[in-house]
This record gives sequence, C-alpha cells and structure tokens, in this order.
Amino acid sequence: MATGRHSEDMAEYGFFSHISEASSYYPAGASQDDRLALEGYYPAFSNTTENIAFSQLAVQEVVEAWLLSSDHDANMLDGSYTSIGIGHAGPYWTANFGTVA
Repeated sequence: MATGRHSEDMAEYGFFSHISEASSYYPAGASQDDRLALEGYYPAFSNTTENIAFSQLAVQEVVEAWLLSSDHDANMLDGSYTSIGIGHAGPYWTANFGTVA
C-alpha cells in the first residue's frame, strides 16, 4: 500500500523524490521507512530500500530502466531482501524492498 500511495502522491502533487514533499497519506518529509512504519510494516521489516521511476508507461519499461541503473539494479538483485511491494500511478512508479526480521 505504501508504494501505491507514494506513487499517487508524486502524481497528484507533482514531485519526484524518495521523500514525500506533499501527501494525502503521510506527513511532508516522510521517507520510505516512515511510510512503511505508518502502514504497519515495522518492526517486522528491519532493512528496506526503494526504487522510484518516472515517465515509463508500461511495467516492462520501468523494469528495463531499473536494470540499466546500477543502484536500482543492485536493489533488485540484493538477495537479503525477502519482500517487495510495487505501485504506480500514471508514469510514477515505486518499489520497496524489505527484509523481514
């Protein structure tokens, strides 16, 4: 839910950032960890990271873009993450990766 809501907020309020600048769900300045905690995922998740993307219209396009980015690709290939959530709103995409404690 946090991923979809963050994508919705980026689309609604016109920002592209890992930090919520404005939101219908979270306080301004919320990080991915803050958003996940507010959705009830902590303390179960002890390690998280986030990929965001803008302008891709299809899932194949966003995955390809993330694969071509060394940081985003590393997040997707990191075997320590055991859970993933993906959301999008229009051309905004968010993926959270987490390790269940």
